[in-house]
Amino acid sequence: MESHLAQMLSQLSVEDLKEKGIFEPEHEKVLGSLNLDGLAEYIESGKAKNVIVMAGAGISVSAGIPDFRTPGTGLYDNLQKYSLPHPQAIFEIDFFQANPSAFYLLAKEMWAEGVAAGKYKPTPAHNFIKLLHDKGVLLRCYTQNIDSLEAEAGLPADKLVAAHGNFDSATCIATGKAVPAEEVKQAVIHGKDGEQGWGEEGLMKKYGGLCKPDIVFFGEGLPARFFKLMQQDFPQCDLLIVMGTSLAVQPFAGLMHKVRDNCPRVLINRDPVGLRSPEMRPDVKAFQMQMRGNPIWIGEGFRFEMPDINYRDVALLGSCDDQVVQLASKIGWDEDLSCVSAAPRDPLDEAFERSLVLGDGPRVGEERLGVTVRAVHTMGECSLVIAQGSVVDFEGDAIVNAANTGGLGGGGVDGAVSRAGGAELAKARQALPVLGAGPEDGPPRVDMFGRGIGARIRTGGAVTTIGGALKARYVVHAVGPAYSNETNWPEEDSLLRSAYTASVEQAMEKGCETLGFSLLSAGIFRGGRSLETVLGIGCEAVRNTAAAPLKEVYLVGFMPAELEVLVAAAEQCFETSAEHTTAPEPSTDGAEAAPAGEEAAEAAPAGEEAAETAPAQEVEVPGGLVCPITDELMLDPVLCADGHSYERANIQAWLENHDTSPLTGVALEHKSLVPNHALRKVAEEWQNANLPCGALQ
Repeated sequence: MESHLAQMLSQLSVEDLKEKGIFEPEHEKVLGSLNLDGLAEYIESGKAKNVIVMAGAGISVSAGIPDFRTPGTGLYDNLQKYSLPHPQAIFEIDFFQANPSAFYLLAKEMWAEGVAAGKYKPTPAHNFIKLLHDKGVLLRCYTQNIDSLEAEAGLPADKLVAAHGNFDSATCIATGKAVPAEEVKQAVIHGKDGEQGWGEEGLMKKYGGLCKPDIVFFGEGLPARFFKLMQQDFPQCDLLIVMGTSLAVQPFAGLMHKVRDNCPRVLINRDPVGLRSPEMRPDVKAFQMQMRGNPIWIGEGFRFEMPDINYRDVALLGSCDDQVVQLASKIGWDEDLSCVSAAPRDPLDEAFERSLVLGDGPRVGEERLGVTVRAVHTMGECSLVIAQGSVVDFEGDAIVNAANTGGLGGGGVDGAVSRAGGAELAKARQALPVLGAGPEDGPPRVDMFGRGIGARIRTGGAVTTIGGALKARYVVHAVGPAYSNETNWPEEDSLLRSAYTASVEQAMEKGCETLGFSLLSAGIFRGGRSLETVLGIGCEAVRNTAAAPLKEVYLVGFMPAELEVLVAAAEQCFETSAEHTTAPEPSTDGAEAAPAGEEAAEAAPAGEEAAETAPAQEVEVPGGLVCPITDELMLDPVLCADGHSYERANIQAWLENHDTSPLTGVALEHKSLVPNHALRKVAEEWQNANLPCGALQ
């Protein structure tokens, strides 16, 4: 791939490269010499004030823990006894669900009888990271390791990002509920059978499914904290140290590309890895492109094997321990390194680690967890936060998705969540059981795609899945009512209250500290019920339900008019006038700003949120019915009265041209038909609001 691109780029002129924004001029060296001496001099000079360490399994090898990929000695080369289809299968979530015994056996050896038993101790490489902290220059350590030896060396929780999780907490993967890690450890030691084991008579029976430590398997999303801190840390970095990693697993490997152009980069490793392709012409700047929907870097990598264009990269090759000892000696830290205590610190669980990051709580006007705080109310130990933004971008523990009873996805917020969550979220939603489907009901009915037919979520209820590619770790899928007429409002209000309550309870059961709500039943399904009433019910339900471990519950709105009502509803609910700011008009340049790098694909199209919250227009339809018309018409696909489905792009083109010939109406809420003149009115409202449709995914 890169070789082919390099050949194509070689044919471009410098002017072409400049026009495309990928021309790289010559750089002055940022180190006196690109070797150990130059690195030591840079650190001694005090220029390294915000050091980031990227650590892999290689720093734990001398502790007795094998790395993964070293031929002959690596973990992947020594798994024959587990009868795996391929070595990586032991850390694949699908394989674990089908054949859990292999992982549990590995967990017994590595965790229960290894890390937890104190068999492994921090190495000089771990102690060097702690020494950087002691010297006041460590900004953060990002580790791929699941052995917690950085913490054993005394590194504070707020300085450590366990990108691939660890054994400190555990979860039932079927229910999403937190499970005591100690209980899982004891079950792993006991084995599969019996009430004390991990099998059908033990943990599976007690918690409703397989339980595993919270280490990130292939096919699972990384912790939200990884993405949050990554965005703020790497632009500040003034020295990047990469130690003991093959740089083979994304998105962790891509972190090295996120530092500034003038930031020195150091590889401390047995072998050279992460190299720039020698086929790439020297004046091409690294750039990112999409391949099969995934972002990849072209032309980036360490350059220490390309002296003509290397201006910042240093390679210290060999044992990680030997190299850090030599570096410490050069700086004059050798005695300090030998005095670093490897004694374990007081235990800091994941919840406390997140509390350190969250700091003193939300403040009005700040950007927090991917949204903007507009008002804050206190609920005992918890805060209700009114925020502006897209719930898809929420970086807390969990989000609440405005789902439908089918549970597989829909339009508006539900559609945006589905797209941002990707294939893993879709798979998790398809695995939700159809309500009432049991042995007595006969064979399950399935659609043409093999998905179960029927409701998976009751109206007024909620279920939880993994977050997939979302920044939130979990998604609580809640179903609010579709309001009909005044006669049914009391019952429908009760269902809405139940949906909010169930969502909060699900988050608390998961051990979540931060939860971001989309506004349930506040868009097209609100019918004639006032927005003030619907949002007031939500605020009241959250106030009456939220408790520990929750610390912050966010109600996230997008449109300014909606936020104004939401702020007022919260004030009335708490009978106070909390300080709040005026919500600014959303950007009208076509889309919300996407996060940098590989997370860009996770940003929600602005039009999706707008679709859920735009002001309604009442249009008379045949049969005397009145139905609300909003931008929710931009569902994908749109079901029309002629029995066909039309992609959003075709609907958008039709709206822009006001061409009524292809459509005879749109089915809304599966109840009534909207004639062409209504669609024209929607088009006018859409254009007047200057709202984007969002790209067709």
